[in-house]
Amino acid sequence: MFLDNLTENNCKLILQSISEIVWAVDLSTNKLQILCGHNNLLDYNNSEVTSLMDFAEKIILPEDKVRAKNDFHEFVSDNDIFLNRQYRVKNKHGEIKWLLINGKRIKFDNSAYTILIGTVSDITERKKAEEQMHYMAYHDQLTGLPNKASFLREIQRAIDGFGNRDVKSAVIFVDIDNFTSINDSFNHQYGDTLLKIVSELLKFCVRDYGFVSRDGGDEFLIFISDIMSMQQLKKVIHHINESFQNPFELLDVETYVTVSMGIYIFDNKDPDPNMITKNVDIAMHEAKMHGKNNFVFYDDELGCAIDRRKKIESSLQRSLQNGELEIYYQPQVDINYNKISGMEALLRWNSPEFGTVAPSEFIPIAEESGLICKIGEWVLKNACLQAKEWKERGYTFDTISVNISPKQLKNRYFVKLIDKVLQESKLDPKHLEIEITEGTLIKSVEEKSKLLQGLIDRNIKVSIDDFGKGYSSLSYLTSLPISTIKIDKSFVDQLCSDEKTRCIIECIIELSKKLHYNVIAEGVEKQEQKEILKNMGCNLVQGYYYSKPLTVSAIEKTFSKEEACYA
Repeated sequence: MFLDNLTENNCKLILQSISEIVWAVDLSTNKLQILCGHNNLLDYNNSEVTSLMDFAEKIILPEDKVRAKNDFHEFVSDNDIFLNRQYRVKNKHGEIKWLLINGKRIKFDNSAYTILIGTVSDITERKKAEEQMHYMAYHDQLTGLPNKASFLREIQRAIDGFGNRDVKSAVIFVDIDNFTSINDSFNHQYGDTLLKIVSELLKFCVRDYGFVSRDGGDEFLIFISDIMSMQQLKKVIHHINESFQNPFELLDVETYVTVSMGIYIFDNKDPDPNMITKNVDIAMHEAKMHGKNNFVFYDDELGCAIDRRKKIESSLQRSLQNGELEIYYQPQVDINYNKISGMEALLRWNSPEFGTVAPSEFIPIAEESGLICKIGEWVLKNACLQAKEWKERGYTFDTISVNISPKQLKNRYFVKLIDKVLQESKLDPKHLEIEITEGTLIKSVEEKSKLLQGLIDRNIKVSIDDFGKGYSSLSYLTSLPISTIKIDKSFVDQLCSDEKTRCIIECIIELSKKLHYNVIAEGVEKQEQKEILKNMGCNLVQGYYYSKPLTVSAIEKTFSKEEACYA
C-alpha cells in the first residue's frame, strides 16, 4: 500500500505542499502546533501562538473573539463535537481575512493518547463574493440606495422591535412627475444622472429621520420608523417639496422637476410590510390623479374608493359582452318652434353588482384603463344604427351627437373608424355630430385641426362641448374647423342671477353667429333661462326644462312621425 511506504520525510513534503494551515493540539498539554501553511496565510509561527485560546486572543478580531473562545472551549471539552466555524482575523500586515477553521478529535488505537487536528482555510475571496452578491440583492445598482427588498426587511425589523410600545411610523412614496418625458426629451444618460441626484437629495432631506430606498424606475420609498409628531412628518414633506423648487442643471441642460408623494401612517397593528407599501402606492397614485406635484395621505376612505374603482374597472371589462350598457338620448330643442332638432347620445351603465353607476364615476375609469376606446366605438356604432332606424321611420331631427374621448382622438385610425361605422349603418354623414370637449381640443390645436377638417370634409358636424369651462382664449376658434359651440352648464346656472355671466353668454352667442357656428346652451332647467337665451338669439337648448336623457322607447313616444314638438 502507498501509505505503508510513507516515511516521515515524505509526510513532511506532503504537508508542505498543502496551501491551507494544518494544525494539531496535544490534549495532554493543550499545546497548539502549526504543521504547515502559517507563513503564507497568517505569518505567525509556533512560538507566537501556543494554544487555541491563544490563537483566539491574538489573531481573531474582537468582534468574533468571544464566540471563537466559546467554540474552542466546547470543542476541546466535548468528545462528539466537530469544529466548523468562520472567523475574521488580522495578519501581521494588518490585512483582514476570513478563515474557515475545521477540526476533529483523533484517539489512537490501544492508547490514551488523543489529539485534535484540523485545517484553516482562507475564504476571504469567497466571502467578498458573497458580500457583493448580498449587496446586489439588497441595493439598487444605479443609485447605491437600498432596494425594495431591503426596504421591506427594514420595515419588518422595525415592526418586530415595536413590541407592545405604541409607535407611529410612516412611509412616503416619492415619484418623479413626467420622468418618461424627461428621458424622451433628452436621453437615458440624463435620466440616470437625474435619478442619482434625486436619490442624494432625498437622503439629505430625511437624514435625521428616515431610511431612503429606490423602488425602481423613478420611484423612491422613505421609511420613518418613529414619528415624534405630525409636525415632524409635515416638516419632512415640506423639505422634500422645497428641494424641488429650483431647476436642475445636468449635463449643461436645465430642467424643472416636481414629485408626487403618497404617505401612509401606521403602528404595530400593521404587521404586513407588503400591505403598507400597497397602501402608500395607492396614496401616491391618487396624488398623480389630482394634478401631480402634491401629496396625499392614505386613509380607509381612500382605500375603499380605490377598491371600488378596481372592482368597477373589472366589472366594466365585462359590461359590453353582458349587455349591461345602454344609450340614452337627450333632446336638443329649437326653442323658436319647440321642436327637436337633434339628440345627444349619453352612455348609461346598469351593473348587476353596483346597480346604476353614474357616468361621472365610470367614464374616468374607462379613460384611465383604456376601455374607453372599445366602449366609445360601441356607442358610436349603435347611436348611428339607431339614428338610421329613426330616419327610416320618418322621425324628423337634424343630428345625433356622440361624445368622443381624448384617447379615441389619439387613435391614428379614428377617421377610418368613422368611415366604417357610417358605411355599416348607412347613416348620411350630415346627421352625425362628433362632440369633443374644449380642453381636449386646445392641447394640440394644429394636430386636431387636421383631424377635424377630415370630418368636416365628409360632411360630419363637429361641436365643442363645455365651451368656456376654465379657458380664456378664443383665438383657437378661428383655426379649428367646427360647426357647433355648446355653452357650458356652469354659465347657464348663473344666467338669471349674475349680470357678468349674462354678458359672457351674450358675447359667445354674438361671436358664434359671426363665425357661422350653431350655439347650444346646456343645462337649461328653468323657463326664465330659456326666455333670456331666446332673447339673446340662442335658439338651441338642451336640459331638464324640456327633457332628461331618455331610453329609446321613451324618446320614441316623444316623437311624432310628422314632427316632435314641445307645447
